[in-house]
Amino acid sequence: MDVDLYLRTQPGFFKALSFLPVSKFLPSMAPSSPVAATSIRRMTPAGCLPFELLEQIFAFGHRSLCPSEISRFVVTVSHVSKFWRHVSLHQKSLWTTLDLAWSMQHWKMWAERAGGKLLHCVLSSHINSRTKIQSRLEHYSTRICSMKLAVSREDIEDAEFVVNATHFPALTSLIICVNNENHPNRHPYEPDPFEVLALGGNIPRLKSLDIQGAYTLNVSRLAHGLKHLSIDLSDWALPDWLDMLRVCVNLESLEVSWDLPCSAGDRSPPVMGPPY
Repeated sequence: MDVDLYLRTQPGFFKALSFLPVSKFLPSMAPSSPVAATSIRRMTPAGCLPFELLEQIFAFGHRSLCPSEISRFVVTVSHVSKFWRHVSLHQKSLWTTLDLAWSMQHWKMWAERAGGKLLHCVLSSHINSRTKIQSRLEHYSTRICSMKLAVSREDIEDAEFVVNATHFPALTSLIICVNNENHPNRHPYEPDPFEVLALGGNIPRLKSLDIQGAYTLNVSRLAHGLKHLSIDLSDWALPDWLDMLRVCVNLESLEVSWDLPCSAGDRSPPVMGPPY
């Protein structure tokens, strides 16, 4: 049976699962003995699934959810029953997505459960203590292979801090999304000083870069090794964009987008000629 093919026909399954209480999966009665617990597991559909099938279901759920939903999904499925917990703890890849908002103890627990696998780091809220974050990033720098930093315009410095906090020898994918919804009347192709993001030369193996909502300085330091580039041109002056593109000599895929503010009326974006 092709589990992935079947589950693709149920797009809302995992999102719904991550928000259901454990009581939805097990009878309300509490087992009075290990034998009773085994009987309950056999009586429920969840308890009848074989180990390998559950592994595939968990993996599909992990791939289907956005980073902010993954932790809740993993915690939920690992508390359904002893059997589900055994399966989830055996599946190291479920525990590889870590949020910078978590405590160091939380990070340590998930990193241990991930075994030797590389880690995916996410940021979706304001950083309260940069000292603690720096210490954490330095400790796990050799295991972090991707970052997704989603910040508001006011917290763009937090994203810049995280990216430049230390040397990341294993980091190959970087996504930075700056939310500018509260500033819809930005002038196109003229970066606001508050939306400038400077990247250092501390990511030698970066292959994929996705920057949305910010004008990015020093991309040329990383450009030579890039295979994929996705960028929002709303904050870029055309000459700067073309100069950057010229040094991306190994690109295999390129995605560009731009937003014109309401005040621009019917004004069209400039026509871009070939960069070479």
